[in-house]
Amino acid sequence: MQNTRTFFFVSLAFGAVIGIFFTFIFKIPSGIGCNSRRAQVNPYNNLVPESDSSFIRTEKHYLEEKEKFNVSVAKRLYKEVRILCWILTSPKTIKVKGQAVKDTWGKRCNKLIFMSSEDDPSYPSVNLGVPEGRENLWGKTKAAFRYVYRNHLNDADWFLKADDDTFAVVENMRHFLSRYNPDDSHFFGRWFTPFNGYNSGGAGYILSRKSVRQFVRASNNPWKCPEKHFAEDVAMGVCLGVYNIHPEDTRDHIGRQTFHPYAVDYHLIPGYISKDDWLHSYDKFPVEVGPKCCSDHSITFHYVSRENMYVYDYFIHHLYPYGIGTAAGIPKRHWGKGPRGANGLQLPQIGTSR
Repeated sequence: MQNTRTFFFVSLAFGAVIGIFFTFIFKIPSGIGCNSRRAQVNPYNNLVPESDSSFIRTEKHYLEEKEKFNVSVAKRLYKEVRILCWILTSPKTIKVKGQAVKDTWGKRCNKLIFMSSEDDPSYPSVNLGVPEGRENLWGKTKAAFRYVYRNHLNDADWFLKADDDTFAVVENMRHFLSRYNPDDSHFFGRWFTPFNGYNSGGAGYILSRKSVRQFVRASNNPWKCPEKHFAEDVAMGVCLGVYNIHPEDTRDHIGRQTFHPYAVDYHLIPGYISKDDWLHSYDKFPVEVGPKCCSDHSITFHYVSRENMYVYDYFIHHLYPYGIGTAAGIPKRHWGKGPRGANGLQLPQIGTSR
């Protein structure tokens, strides 16, 4: 009898231990079981919205807020840094190259004017009264700045001269110019050293409002400005030099160029700019090829085909990697608790770097 009772209690105790053991095994804590498989795989589960609908709503809100931020910055600079862009073109090229400029980056200028030998209000293009031909580019340039001086000097703060195969990122141009006073003398572009220094014509160059006034005064004096010249960009440097206006350093804070005399591929792909390329002997600073060639806030590229005008415009203004912000200052998104509540997408304050 005693053995039977002992066996009974031992069995009871053993059964209790086994029961507790299996209870512990099968009672899985919330967030670790099969129903929360995503939590096992994703170590950042607590930072991700629980439902797909919540995710979609939050992501949509993030994109809307980011777009508002980008647009507000662009609108503010559009009003504060007014740029007149005038494009050196011709009746033969305006319907192809000129149209591409107008469809893409040109519409982001405060005012866009095409300088030609025929009037066409649809662009608009202005007949400067100067014959076409490479030998007349300097004459057209002088006439164009005189036209701007007479008709549009107070419509802008800065004045960009570009060719019809130049592509400009106008938002980056405004960002660069915002630190300077247009009522001081300035001459910005890709700095070349021959002929006492000038800015590349193909890469485009920018004159401040004061510099436009000074140039027009100099251009009316044949003792200060050549009547004819083989290269309009060289002659521009000569004329502005009379007033001690010279090219300035337009590289970014880590020494990368912002104005480019070639298209993107030439600057990026090794071998496209050979070691004996003329650019090495003309450039003020050592020429870099590859990613270090070009600033994240590059301003212009030259020798851009009509087709690539649209390609550049798409990549710059419409495409961006998912979850990564744009150059306007939005960094990649951060999940977490923010001012919009738990699992909201936090947007940084203006001025936060990527």
